[in-house]
Parts: sequence; structure tokens; C-alpha cells
Amino acid sequence: MSANPHPLPLSACPTCSYEMDAASSATDPSYRPRPEDYSLCGKCGEVLVYAADLTLRAADLKDMLALDDEQGRLLTHLQRTIRRERFIK
Repeated sequence: MSANPHPLPLSACPTCSYEMDAASSATDPSYRPRPEDYSLCGKCGEVLVYAADLTLRAADLKDMLALDDEQGRLLTHLQRTIRRERFIK
């Protein structure tokens, strides 16, 4: 496994405690996360949001209501895939 060329601060999922320090984009492989971007826990599929320091926090109702229809559909699709496939045991 190669080293992460763009590490992020270590963050633990608030739901399952899975620790993450990297990200990938479902639509653009070169994209780097920015504050207020959405993410999903790779283990449990929880919807997360990047804070100003690029650590992750749980998405709240305000965050979820801010999603447009396309974003909501993409997050839901990816969340279901993560939960169905259980890529990380």
C-alpha cells in the first residue's frame, strides 16, 4: 500500500469510532475536501461534514436540509452501498 499523498487530520466517526485520515471523491479523483463538504464513514456509512480544520463531524439536520436533490441522491446511494457491501469489517 502506498503512502497517502494528501493526508487529512485523523478523525473518528462519531457513530462507530472508525478512524479516517484520507478521502476520495465519487465524482472527481483529484478533488480535495474543503470545510463544509460532505463525506461518509467508510465503515458504517454515517453522513459526515468536514469542519474548518478538516476533521469530520456528524451531519446535523441543518446540513442534511442544505443538500440539493442530486447531492441527497448520491449520498443515499453511496451510503446504501457502504452498508450493504460492508467494505470495512
